[in-house]
Amino acid sequence: MPINGLLFQEHLIQYSACTLGHMKTGSLFRILKSEIPNYEECMRYFCDLCTPFGYRIMILKETNAFCLIYVYDRMKLEHMLSNAAIQNFLSTFGYEDFTVPGALHHLKRSMQEEEFPHEVGIFLGYPLQDVRAFLSPERNQKYLLVGYWKVYSRLRSNQKKFYRYDCLNRTMQRKAAAGASMESILESMNPR
Repeated sequence: MPINGLLFQEHLIQYSACTLGHMKTGSLFRILKSEIPNYEECMRYFCDLCTPFGYRIMILKETNAFCLIYVYDRMKLEHMLSNAAIQNFLSTFGYEDFTVPGALHHLKRSMQEEEFPHEVGIFLGYPLQDVRAFLSPERNQKYLLVGYWKVYSRLRSNQKKFYRYDCLNRTMQRKAAAGASMESILESMNPR
């Protein structure tokens, strides 16, 4: 493991457990370059560990101070991008290529141009109706719950989903704190 690898792993688990446990399409987290100056080496190391389990890790945005890291489940993302309703929604933001590389290229370009493009919620696995509602002018008056995202519909099912996410996060963090390697954590969450 590279120097600062444990710190990178801590961030990876803390912010991406639900993705690494196949519950969410993707997750985002920020790495401060001052905290992990060898972030590129750490990313390569964890990419090599995660790829056999179907996960990818990439930089969505980079500044002098930080990198915004996107962790995603390739099969879930591919499936989501094949959905006609998702394609119609993303096309309103200029998306034309709905392959994983094409859509991620567009998202990365949007991340460079905007502070935080709202369609990113789709890439994180948020329900389309909640992403649409968030973009609505009345969004602050209508939400039912704030958790992993602002929930505007299906309150009960999303409460249950957030509970499962929390349980998975705690489980992965507990395993890491007990000294389990990232590979063994991934194997336990993704039986082959």
